[in-house]
Amino acid sequence: MDDSDYPVPVVFFCRTLASLVAACGLPHTALTGPLGRGDSAVSQLLNGRLRRPPRWETVARVLECCHAHRAGRPPLHHTFDPAFWRQLHHQMVTLTEREPPVPRPRRASAPAFRPVEAVPEDFAEAVDVLVGGRPGLDGIAEELLAPLRLGGAAPVGTEHLLRGFAARVRAHHGTTRTALLCAADLVILVTAFCEAVGTSGLHHGAEFATTHADFDGDVVTELIRVPLGSLRVRAPADIREDILRAYSFAADLVYGGVDPPYDETADLVRRAWHRYEALLSDAVYECPELRLTSATEDPPEALDPAPRPVPRALSEFASLYEEFTGLPAPAHRLLREPLAAAEDAGPVPPSLRDGYLAPAYRLAGEGALPGDLARESWWRTRPPRDDLDAFLAAHFLTDYASRAPLLVLGHPGSGKSLLTRLLAARLPATEFTCLRLELRHAPVGSALAPHLAAELHRTAPPAPATGGDLPPCVLLLDGLDELLQAGADRPEAADGRQLMVEIEEFQNAETLAGRPTLAVVTSRTLAGARMFSPRRGTVIHLEPFDDARIREWVAAWNARNRRWFAANEVQPLETDLLIPYGELACQPLLLLMLALYDASDNALRAAAGAGFGRLGLYERLLTAFIRRQLAKQGGPRPEDDEEAAVEREFLRLSVLALGMFRRRLQSLTAREATADLRTHPALSAHPALDAQPAPAVPGPVLFGRFFFVRTSRREGAGEEDQSYEFLHATFGEFLVARLLATELRALAAGGDDTRLRPLLDHVPLGDHPEVLAAVTELARPAEPAALADLLGVHLRASLDGDPGRLQPPQQVATYTANLVLLAVRLRPGVTASALLGTSDPVARWRACARLWHACLTETSWAALSRHVRPVPHPREADLLLDQPPDTAPPAWELPARARRATRPLGDQLADLARDARLRLEPALARALHALAPLVDRLPALFESEGGEAPRHSAAHAVISLLTDRPVPYEEIPPLLQPLPPEQLGPALDAFVRHFAAAAPTLPPRTVTIVLSHLTTGRFRQATTPAHRALLSHIRTNGGPEHEQTNGSPDISPSGT
Repeated sequence: MDDSDYPVPVVFFCRTLASLVAACGLPHTALTGPLGRGDSAVSQLLNGRLRRPPRWETVARVLECCHAHRAGRPPLHHTFDPAFWRQLHHQMVTLTEREPPVPRPRRASAPAFRPVEAVPEDFAEAVDVLVGGRPGLDGIAEELLAPLRLGGAAPVGTEHLLRGFAARVRAHHGTTRTALLCAADLVILVTAFCEAVGTSGLHHGAEFATTHADFDGDVVTELIRVPLGSLRVRAPADIREDILRAYSFAADLVYGGVDPPYDETADLVRRAWHRYEALLSDAVYECPELRLTSATEDPPEALDPAPRPVPRALSEFASLYEEFTGLPAPAHRLLREPLAAAEDAGPVPPSLRDGYLAPAYRLAGEGALPGDLARESWWRTRPPRDDLDAFLAAHFLTDYASRAPLLVLGHPGSGKSLLTRLLAARLPATEFTCLRLELRHAPVGSALAPHLAAELHRTAPPAPATGGDLPPCVLLLDGLDELLQAGADRPEAADGRQLMVEIEEFQNAETLAGRPTLAVVTSRTLAGARMFSPRRGTVIHLEPFDDARIREWVAAWNARNRRWFAANEVQPLETDLLIPYGELACQPLLLLMLALYDASDNALRAAAGAGFGRLGLYERLLTAFIRRQLAKQGGPRPEDDEEAAVEREFLRLSVLALGMFRRRLQSLTAREATADLRTHPALSAHPALDAQPAPAVPGPVLFGRFFFVRTSRREGAGEEDQSYEFLHATFGEFLVARLLATELRALAAGGDDTRLRPLLDHVPLGDHPEVLAAVTELARPAEPAALADLLGVHLRASLDGDPGRLQPPQQVATYTANLVLLAVRLRPGVTASALLGTSDPVARWRACARLWHACLTETSWAALSRHVRPVPHPREADLLLDQPPDTAPPAWELPARARRATRPLGDQLADLARDARLRLEPALARALHALAPLVDRLPALFESEGGEAPRHSAAHAVISLLTDRPVPYEEIPPLLQPLPPEQLGPALDAFVRHFAAAAPTLPPRTVTIVLSHLTTGRFRQATTPAHRALLSHIRTNGGPEHEQTNGSPDISPSGT
């Protein structure tokens, strides 16, 4: 390759640095150690054969070496001034970012190399993958590991093994490409440690060979536990930490076998790490794919906090794959389309190329619980990242990408669907086949895998005639939460956890069949509580826009509509006008809504200081749009007539939204809308609709009037069968909430529930938390408590039944559950007696819960439990109804003790176990089976409870001792104190044994508090051998006070 293959600014800068090194008389070999790189990597750096700018830290180390070599005296016409070089480095970075990337041509004739069927899982398999059947490399795995036998074997380099590695990566797709990256990652990790051992002069003892026959295997097993970047995308800092930890453990093993024994593990770890950096740097400079997945250097933005341009339309993602393939990025027509549909003759949203700004995101990491994924407070504990383009590009190259889905969470309007559309446009067809599916159109109540298989079969390209490996297929599954909502009323429908497992199993089946399949799934954040990430899965959360992104988006909006603003005498949108609406402007969809609202006579300027929220924005925006449409059709109207006409159109739109809501669909046909407008009992008697009857077939006359509704034709034809859906689901949710709030205000004004009941007896509002929250915000009653009491009146009437009107039990259950949900939202802490109007509210509440459990689906029942929490009243035989707190997991909290005496715990759990068997609930049956020993032998553990938050029972505390996060030790003795003598002994014995084992690592104050408990009160008399040994030890060493002054006591198991 000549210099034209590399960015000109990088070549110029590196050659300037090389001239300083040469003028100082510093040999290149003197830089390999300080830089932690091999000779070839140093040569590439100084010759400018880099495709990206070198890090400033690398340049600074070169300057330090030159400064030390010349004793601080720079050569003539040269300087060591860091400020000069820092400015030169900054100029190089800036100019390189402006330059188009230099493509890496794919080899016309790839070297002979057999395809790989699976990713290597151990060192020997990794070496075999890199060998690829080439002659002359037999036995190289044994040669690489030879230094680990501590017999003085010289290290063997990886030059022959990795020769032509980058070309082979670019010549293959799918499993073979991923296997190569994983193999190189693993071989470099192990070989670096072997070379460090081989150059250390370590030798084993005389008996080592007989007692450690598989010593090298033990060391390699310790090393390959590191999850490297080619397996799963991880932060460079996390990869460094895990590698250093593995090297430390491996060094401990090595120094345990040397003769004579001594310990210089830190030095061995340091040399192994430097060698690893050198080997990896040589590999990644030739193979940008490996650099993307496995680099251990922090990205530039982590080292330099200076603001960087925000990538638009996944442009960096496209540039990276352009570099990999050597082919120009596809110029997809989608990039020229606007972010959203626009009103006729109105302002136009920016195109995807200019208006889609890559958001920041947070990575869930391993071990995230399902409850965590739905909680904003938990996501804020994860560090934000600003490299979405690079993350996605690396993810599609990793092993875990074909084993489990990538779950993308975000709030409504955060750009999840746009992200999937852009991925479909940006993924190069030579590297991937792509299939985007909107899951709201997937069949509900049936398995998802057959639907995915049918779609893949319909769109998959033919297999290559040469029998080579297939390009991976990327499934872009948009809107899993919408599929969950559509199936919430069907008992046979899978829940979120089952769907994620089904997608994972489908991926693995396709990959094992030689058709590697990757999946990206999007969903609202709130639905994260109903799903989880498989062990190999990855979850990210899209973050709201920051100020810089808002400014760039506004600039794109103004640039796109400059002529429209001038023609209509409207001022461009100013960022300062958005400051009062920061919570709205940070969401891309709502930012677009604010821009559209301001484009109507600069409404944001006129509304300065109004302080409306998200729902207020929707109300204002829809109202302004309806007024414009009415003016176009009928001209000016009197104010009263105009208000009535606006409300009439609002109600017609609400009919459409309600029809979709009740059918749990995201679209509606003209035929279905006509039926709803004519016959819906909740709206047919509404005065605003009586003034203008519905047309025979609404069609485009009604639907096309609003730009918030778009059309999509179903197969079959016929104007009546044309279907319509809102531009975004949040518009339909707002209109449903607005209609419900209107009826709630009418109820508070003295009306009955004739129109309210049909709105609430089909769909549990717990399935739609956004609608539930919006209803209570929009209703805004003057006296929320009075409205909650009124809902209680209708709740009791519905439960008691109307002899003249029989209703299906499912509708009664749905209606009453919704009344309770609304009452708890309006009046948190309302009592069950106030809602149910009975002298025995606990029994009546249990009867209601049984009705809901019997008639609602499992999904709706679980959603109800997340929104309502009954708590025993502290002073009365009553229940307080409230919303569960935002804790994780919310189910693990100890309920308050009931005021009335109950049956023995064993009898209650036995009944519950029978119910679990009868209802076929294996999870509950297993949990009860696990508790059976405690229930049978130590039932008092469940009755003894703590009084301070967080409250625990003695049973909870004893079981927690089996985990790595027990209840604080000082809180457990008071819980055991009330136990009867026959139960105190076994429980105390278990606690003392665990405490004795943990005491050396506990704070002295904790140990002293526990020992004080165990030597007072009922604990004075030793009841078990472990307790007797502990008391004897305390008496011998002077009691708890003596232990306090001498640090943590030695009460380990051997001591007791």
